Amino acid sequence: MLRFVDPHRVEGVPLDDPAARVRPWLGGLALAPVARDQLLAVARRFDPALTAEAVFGGDLAAFATADGLAELPLEWWTVEDEAGPRYRLWLGRADAGFLFAWEGRSPLGAIVGCTFEGDGALAAALAEAQRPVRDAHPFSELARVIFVEREAP
Repeated sequence: MLRFVDPHRVEGVPLDDPAARVRPWLGGLALAPVARDQLLAVARRFDPALTAEAVFGGDLAAFATADGLAELPLEWWTVEDEAGPRYRLWLGRADAGFLFAWEGRSPLGAIVGCTFEGDGALAAALAEAQRPVRDAHPFSELARVIFVEREAP
């Protein structure tokens, strides 16, 4: 049985705060190497030209062509079962996200328009795991995601 645990959130850059606009958005974010690679892969989905230096040390201007990524909250969750961590889910831009295997560096699936369409068993397990999150964290990005079971062709 899957569970969403260990939520993290970085608020977006407030556009009405000139000082915040020039501070590194993700500066000082401590991540394990795999999580760092995953976040870089997520950022590059919005702007393939983003470098690691820009993502982890750049201010709002560094994300200017990343489709609003830095202006909105970034959230990530561990998805675990009885054996331990299985997946990491990254959520950003208010309606997008990517699911990675825990040690994976390429996304297994995407969330577009708040909808995750995936393998039937995985989507059903994620939907079941999400139910307690909706009650405990109703304002999280995760609470708005819909997990849809995709039928095999």
